[in-house]
Amino acid sequence: MSDPEGSTSAAGVRLRWGGASDVGQVREVNQDSLFVGTGLFVVADGMGGHAGGEVASRLAVETMGAELEGEGSGPWRVLDLVTAVQAANDRVWAQSEHDPKLAGMGTTVVAIGIVEEDDETRVAIVNVGDSRAYRLSGGNLDQVSDDHSLVGELFREGRLTADEARIHPQKNIVTRAVGIERYVDVDEFQILPRTGDRYLLCSDGLTDEVTEDEIAAVLRSIDEPEAAAQELVRQANAAGGRDNITLIVVDIVDDGMGPTGASDARRESLPDDDDFSHDPDQDTQSLLAVPDDRAHLQRAGTGSAADEPPRRDEVPPGKAPRAITVRSLAFVFVVLGLVGGGAFLAYRYVQDTYHVGLEDDRVVIFEGRPGGFLWFDPNPVEDTGIDVDDVPAAVLDDLEAGVSQPTLQRARRYVTNLEDRIEDTRPSVTTTTTRPTTTTSTEPTTTTTGVGGG
Repeated sequence: MSDPEGSTSAAGVRLRWGGASDVGQVREVNQDSLFVGTGLFVVADGMGGHAGGEVASRLAVETMGAELEGEGSGPWRVLDLVTAVQAANDRVWAQSEHDPKLAGMGTTVVAIGIVEEDDETRVAIVNVGDSRAYRLSGGNLDQVSDDHSLVGELFREGRLTADEARIHPQKNIVTRAVGIERYVDVDEFQILPRTGDRYLLCSDGLTDEVTEDEIAAVLRSIDEPEAAAQELVRQANAAGGRDNITLIVVDIVDDGMGPTGASDARRESLPDDDDFSHDPDQDTQSLLAVPDDRAHLQRAGTGSAADEPPRRDEVPPGKAPRAITVRSLAFVFVVLGLVGGGAFLAYRYVQDTYHVGLEDDRVVIFEGRPGGFLWFDPNPVEDTGIDVDDVPAAVLDDLEAGVSQPTLQRARRYVTNLEDRIEDTRPSVTTTTTRPTTTTSTEPTTTTTGVGGG
């Protein structure tokens, strides 16, 4: 087992990280690879036989490291990360074409890079395949990347529940990988860094064995990234360890944006991509945080007022007046501004999200988060016309909890797939119509069937 750890800084963001890679309990060769550089973290899961998978993942991480870290100049842009993945695809493809023993090899890739885009520092995530990127923010764990797998696509379309996807016999069929074809499409996501956020990159050797709830519990409870990585590997092995297990835990120690950090950990991505949920309590504490020297700020400028004799008609006996200073007014305005900004961001957060749920025994599309967010309740926007009695039992629990969708279009697509699934479960009904027969002759009729001509 390899357990690297360390800290680094990129584009004003201070990071702490720890990683681990283990062969598991069944495999003979570790086909996973990882790379850590200055603000760059990569996990790759190879495929294509013992030699092929190991070579593909190693070539991929080496190429990405050379493309980005080898330049020695920055800052990077998101396009630089996408281009590095495409360069890795070119190299793996060329090697498989050159060496017949490596024909058909490929690898997944998931990576984090600290970039600057539109004069903002951001956390950029790129991925190809079913290795995943997660973010733990405010205690909530969310999958950032989309799985490029058969089961992942069925789940996003609403054709499989989360429980069905986890045990599906074809869950390891990957629909996109680095090096399999001459060209590759790369997904990319962008998030504003926020102090205290924790990211996880991992191969499916972890997620096939350890549930997301169990992963979240480890990431919440173990502070050191390396120790958290080791514990996740231990749990994956204890659950069977049927595949190689590789992961990197990355902490945002300082986002470089001052004491409160990034107040809106939003993601800039394509319209169809998911938004991220986060803990409202954590956001409120962040927005209303007061520096440790608050008492000093409140005392500033009040000394002279305390020395003056109090006026009997303005000050209760035994209490000294407080002078209203420019600093105190500024502090009040800052707090009010932050509260107002937080309210606006919460409103935008709710407005940009939809979910499919139940209301009055009907399936309904709502605008807003399932269960509401702060003081914003979900708003029903479309009645789908589906009765709850028609919903398959396997889907009912998901709908009762609310199935989040990033856009109204994606919510409608989920409903369409649900309608198809309901239709598939309905028994076919054959209707026979009997009509009276009219007899026009009492003589017997003889019918002869044959094959012939002439």
